Formats: sequence, C-alpha cells, structure tokens
Amino acid sequence: TEQRFAEATLLFLVTKDTTVIGYAFNDLLTLAGKQVNYFGSGFIIPEAQGRGLYHELNRQRVLGLPANVIMTRTQNPVVVSGFGKICDELGYHLSPLKGITDTALAMAREYYPACSDALTCNQVYGRELMNRTPSAQGVVAQVLRNLNLQRGDAQILIGEKLF
Repeated sequence: TEQRFAEATLLFLVTKDTTVIGYAFNDLLTLAGKQVNYFGSGFIIPEAQGRGLYHELNRQRVLGLPANVIMTRTQNPVVVSGFGKICDELGYHLSPLKGITDTALAMAREYYPACSDALTCNQVYGRELMNRTPSAQGVVAQVLRNLNLQRGDAQILIGEKLF
C-alpha cells in the first residue's frame, strides 16, 4: 500500500474528522491509444461501510481524473456492482456487462495480454485477495462466472463514453 501511495497518479482519502477511514488509488494510463482512468485499490473501513461512502468515493475517482474510459480489475462482487452503478450514473458503456466492445477488448489485452475474450485474467493475482469474498448475485454473478478465485483469476471492467 505504501508503494502505491508513491506511484499512483491520484490518491483519494476519505476522512472523518482527522481520521482516514478509506482510500483509493487511480492511475492515468494510455491503452490502445485511449486515456484510461484506472481504478486501483479502494477501501472503506468496515465500521463505515453501508453508508454510501464507497459510491461517493467512486464518483470522485471519475470526476478527479477525467477520461473517456474508466477501468478496473477485480474479484469482488461489491466492486463490480459499484463500478456498474457509476457507469450507469455517469453515462459509460460497461464491458462486459453491456456487451464487450472491440476497443474494450483491445485495451484489456494491452493491459494484460492473456486476457480472454470475456475480459477475464487467469491467475493474475495468484490467490484469492479477500479472506471471504462476498457471494455474487444476479447480473454480477454472470459477470464473475468464469473466475476461479482460489487460482487468483480476476475480471476486467471497462466503462467507455460512447459518442
């Protein structure tokens, strides 16, 4: 985490009074000729979860580093759901949920060359990142259906402003 503080293009902190209760790292990348706002790690402490802070943090991540493409890689259904809400709210087409565009696949493969046609990355993490990854439900379960968490697979999500 300390190394990411130094390397990130932008660091977001969520505070209550003078205490940091959450954070996020974003990077500005160029993939397949497009400027991409890449959502790295994001976290809200358990005691502060369930109050809409993660959603507001994600909104600020988009607004704080403007780009026509937002992207993340995850195993976590909460991240898929939150990223999907931000895409819907701010007018981004979400691959793979709304269909995978050719540009999304090109960006994903430039980021992770072994990315599948479904935007999955096998063994990218080498392990399950969370002790107890929440269960996926509904459309989120469909997005994550190809992942083997124990193996460390992840799903790439790409939101594009389509004009």
